[in-house]
Amino acid sequence: NGEPMEVSAVMNGIRELREEARSKADNMQREVDDQLRQANYGAVSRRAIHEAMVMGTGILKGPMVLNRTKKVWDMTQGEAAFRRMEDLSPTVVQVSIWDFFPDMSARTITESESDIERHYFTKSQLAALARQPGFDAETIREALRVAPGHTFDAVRNELRQSAGTQGVEDKRYVVLEYHGPIDQDELRDLGIELPDDPLDCYEGIIWALESGAVIKAIINPMDTQERPFSVFCWEKDPASIFGYGLSYELADVDESANSAFRAALDNMGLSVGPQIVVNSKLIRPHNGEWSIEPNKVWEMLKADADARAAFAFFQIDSRINDLLGVFDRCKQLMDDVGGPSMAMQGQEAPSYLDTARGVSIAHNAANIWMRRAVRNWDDDITTPTISRMVDWNMQYSPKKEIKGDLLVISRGTSALLESEAQISKAGMFQQASKDVPMPYARKINQLKALARSLRLDAADLLPDDAEVKKLA
Repeated sequence: NGEPMEVSAVMNGIRELREEARSKADNMQREVDDQLRQANYGAVSRRAIHEAMVMGTGILKGPMVLNRTKKVWDMTQGEAAFRRMEDLSPTVVQVSIWDFFPDMSARTITESESDIERHYFTKSQLAALARQPGFDAETIREALRVAPGHTFDAVRNELRQSAGTQGVEDKRYVVLEYHGPIDQDELRDLGIELPDDPLDCYEGIIWALESGAVIKAIINPMDTQERPFSVFCWEKDPASIFGYGLSYELADVDESANSAFRAALDNMGLSVGPQIVVNSKLIRPHNGEWSIEPNKVWEMLKADADARAAFAFFQIDSRINDLLGVFDRCKQLMDDVGGPSMAMQGQEAPSYLDTARGVSIAHNAANIWMRRAVRNWDDDITTPTISRMVDWNMQYSPKKEIKGDLLVISRGTSALLESEAQISKAGMFQQASKDVPMPYARKINQLKALARSLRLDAADLLPDDAEVKKLA
């Protein structure tokens, strides 16, 4: 209001703002963590990582709200009573690359003009969609009166052929989910009145049956207008959304290893016994079978012939050690191209790992390989997915204590690869600062940082902000 203020008052105000921001960030982190646990995010992420390693690309979709039910045990009457209640919390799912169709002219998912996901629903699953908000129950009812057509899935068909179950009829309904821009004329046809301004672009979500019948059409419910898809590539392709997997990177080395091992087996089969040359004019088998057998009787055709002249033995040289050496070199190339050395994976360790310095060098080298993959996951999956989860909570959550101007910072490399160093550094800092006089709240913040490095929930172990103010 124009009146002068003391420096201490300004510093106290800044400190209060920082504490409020830190509290809101911690509360939002805890809220999103609870939502991801309910969504079984760990298992979903592992499926996406597996597909990225094998096929080159893994896809996650979220946040999305499903009209789910969750189990609840009610103890209000003194006895355990089981019931189900509606659960509208956001969730995250994995999308197969075989069912994901982005704009193929785009290089990244953010450049994609539109994205389509294909769903396969059984009759009961399609009927359950009619109970979801926004779906046209009458159109779904009409679709269920007709038997589904033959659904051909090339990937499943190949898997069935390898398993010997080909020819199984697939009785499922195909539903397409479209995410992308919707023309204003189409929105007006849906009964949505909009101003005629070409600058107004609207992101929509459309669900349609294979016949073309629309069962749901809405404008993107997120104010940010972001689409729910995140794409992770093991090895990025600069010209495509889809990338290359570890199997592609190791294909040439793997073929060389197979060839070397097959040659070793062939050589072993040839060198296990000699090649035998027989003069059939001097000798013949008594039983008429030209084969080597124990205690076999041979008949001399010429009485004055030398039996040693009837047979000649030629041994094929064994090259198995040389061929297995090529095979071992191929394995070493696989380690160099595909990941950390086998010694870092628990296999027989070389001599340089006998010293602490050697172990440190090898661990750092392995971390370089891991950091690349983890950083790609942080950039492509963690940051965009968690950012959308934060935006969803900012828009729809009724909890005011989690809302603020928040920024998502992914720390996968520090959490997975540098946790031991962080714990050591946090302990050293706490030990060095124990004799420094500081407010009680600062000591609590130190313990919170140590708890985070130990992957512990500080809210369960340390006093909250209100308790700290009382104890300070």
